[in-house]
Amino acid sequence: MAEVTGPTRLLPGQSTNVPPNTMCDTHPDRLAIARIAGEVDSFGAELHDCCQECVDEIKNAPPLTGTCDWCKTPNVFFEK
Repeated sequence: MAEVTGPTRLLPGQSTNVPPNTMCDTHPDRLAIARIAGEVDSFGAELHDCCQECVDEIKNAPPLTGTCDWCKTPNVFFEK
């Protein structure tokens, strides 16, 4: 199951260590190999446990673009 942290330095798309015997959030019959930050804000981050197939899908997805709400500069998430 995905975890929610307290304040963190992770950015969307970054990964962190996966606890042993953690299962993929999308495919509960597979072991997770990565814990990837999804939504991140000042309260913390949503961490998604992913198997290899899910990691490949995230890495091959087109980048999400937009403008920072605070400083109004363009940004790109999920860098490759």
